[in-house]
Amino acid sequence: MNSSTHEPPEEHTKVGVQLGTTATGIKVFLFLSLLAAVIFAALWINERARPPIVKEVPVERIKEVLVEKIKEVPVEKIKEVPVEIVKQIEVPAKLTDEQMSLIDIGTRMLNRPIIKSDAEILYKIPAFRVSIFLPDSIKGIVSDEAIRNKLELALRRNRIKMDDAASVGLALNVNALWNEGKTFASTTISLSVVDSVTLARTGDLRSAFVPVYNDLQFGYAGSLKLKEQVMGAVDELAETFANKHLATQEKENQPTPAR
Repeated sequence: MNSSTHEPPEEHTKVGVQLGTTATGIKVFLFLSLLAAVIFAALWINERARPPIVKEVPVERIKEVLVEKIKEVPVEKIKEVPVEIVKQIEVPAKLTDEQMSLIDIGTRMLNRPIIKSDAEILYKIPAFRVSIFLPDSIKGIVSDEAIRNKLELALRRNRIKMDDAASVGLALNVNALWNEGKTFASTTISLSVVDSVTLARTGDLRSAFVPVYNDLQFGYAGSLKLKEQVMGAVDELAETFANKHLATQEKENQPTPAR
């Protein structure tokens, strides 16, 4: 050895420096890791101890609605019924007897012929209702009963029927006009067939009793001959009427010629 001072070799010095540096790095790393763990633990404990933040959210209040409880009704099951297809045939409606009568009357009313003679007026009259009209001025000379008997006798003699309920009337009217001294009188005597006729008036119908046949006799007589004159006129009027009526009846009874 040339020197009293012992110096380590250069290589040993470098190794020692390196070992010291490594140990120091490990210590620093461990310290930092420990410090980070302590800080994390402190933060975790602090966060856990903090009370939770509750945010108030407005809640809409729901109104209470009464709900009616619906009862369950058992539904009856409808059985399917086979439908039979019936062929429909249109048949004209049958009219009643009253409807047929109305149609017949309406048709004959529309197509009625116009009367042109006395024979048509006296057509198909089964009976007459006799009426006598006598003025008071001659009732002291001739009576209502005497004139009625005279007229009805002439009708019976010619087979003309009379009925108080008949719809057609036979009216005898006697009128007399006296002179100032009432010694003479002029007379008008008429025999009329009174029947109901229909009058059409602007869409409306009216019924009226009117003379459809009328025959007149004029006379002049004194007070002593007045009864005879009136009775003779009544008999003549009745005979003329009876002849016309019988002639009409004969035409009705004649058979209809074959076509």
